[in-house]
Amino acid sequence: MDKTISIIIPTYNMEAYLTICLSSLVMDKGMERVEAIVVNDGSNDGSLAIAKDFAGRYPSTFRIIDKPNGNYGSCINAALKVATGKYVKILDADDSFDKDSFSEFVDVLDRTDVDLVLTNKVEIMSSGNRIGHLQYPEEKVFDFFQTSSMKNFKPITMHNITYRLEMVKAMKYTQTEGIFYTDIEWAFAPMAYVEKAFYLNRPLYNYLMTREGQSVSSDVADRHVKDEIIATIKNVNNYLNVRNRPQAVTDLLHKRLYRQIRRLYKRIIIKSPHLDGNVLTLLDEELRSKDREMYNIIGKETKYGLRFVNIWRKNKNSNVLKMIVKMFHYMG
Repeated sequence: MDKTISIIIPTYNMEAYLTICLSSLVMDKGMERVEAIVVNDGSNDGSLAIAKDFAGRYPSTFRIIDKPNGNYGSCINAALKVATGKYVKILDADDSFDKDSFSEFVDVLDRTDVDLVLTNKVEIMSSGNRIGHLQYPEEKVFDFFQTSSMKNFKPITMHNITYRLEMVKAMKYTQTEGIFYTDIEWAFAPMAYVEKAFYLNRPLYNYLMTREGQSVSSDVADRHVKDEIIATIKNVNNYLNVRNRPQAVTDLLHKRLYRQIRRLYKRIIIKSPHLDGNVLTLLDEELRSKDREMYNIIGKETKYGLRFVNIWRKNKNSNVLKMIVKMFHYMG
């Protein structure tokens, strides 16, 4: 039987969470429609044994790829080579799906033929759960880029996204290997090829934000800021490669990329000046040589009425820049 969806589950030392993750894919009926590809990325704990247990109990659903460690992107690339579903979605091994929403979600995928299906994510925090709702037409097929605008824009992350697998394979998508934060590539590059979309306003993805050592924590983010820069540069190149797409497509992608880049400049120059500014220089030089428009737009970014990016470009140790940083931390 053809699979409705392939779910890619990158897994590295997640034995404490993996059972909950995989159990959320177990349905009372219809599991034969689901292909869950657990990619064990060189784990040295019990993750592989857990995956094998589920594969043994549900052989029509769970598949295992056991490979040496290569980080997140390598897991996505390995799974895409063997995925067979009509659609494809990523589920991190420390997260899970809402079981009621998942069953309905698969039913919707069965009867829907689009390039992108959007669903909601639920952020699981110590202070309580928070559902992020998107602002798109519900329960009907719509033209994604003609409907999208920056007026109703909310960030779309990998947690919201389900792509048509044929579209992803046709564009020869690959994700950067060996670094963190490549999920931002998944949420950007394939978007250029989306035409029709569908929004199922259901809380499908449970995004755990309380695990110690996860990539969203500030200390991990600081240690791997260069990885985020490299992934962002990949998105710059992805954007430049699709500028022949319709204007509505390139306009929205450009604005999404701008927001991503602007956040990095503000973070490294003002919010966290203790970080190595040389990593930002990698991105800055890439923009100057390949996307002069974006380079100039970013240069006009201001804080307290001062163009802090241009100040940083001219003199990374200027007293004016130090004053801006001091004011930011005093005011913030």
